[in-house]
Amino acid sequence: MKTVVVCCGAGMATSSILETKIKALLARAGVEAKVIKATVGQVPSILETGPVDLIVPSGKYGVEGVPSVSGMPYLTGVGVAKMEEAILQALQE
Repeated sequence: MKTVVVCCGAGMATSSILETKIKALLARAGVEAKVIKATVGQVPSILETGPVDLIVPSGKYGVEGVPSVSGMPYLTGVGVAKMEEAILQALQE
């Protein structure tokens, strides 16, 4: 099972939107994954608890050694298909 962390500054509204939409994407694609919602500040602690396969931040954020795909298209509606393709590709690797 893959692990995906969705994060934003406060870990409330924006990351909740990302969490819902990513869970739906993964279900449609048949990808089994645990989706963890967090603040950007919580991500380092989550990484210490076990492997993370992908980080999907609401803006620009990354951690060395962990793939990251910005979830901004889910918030703006622009570039959603390309972002979803990148998420699914990252989880296949």
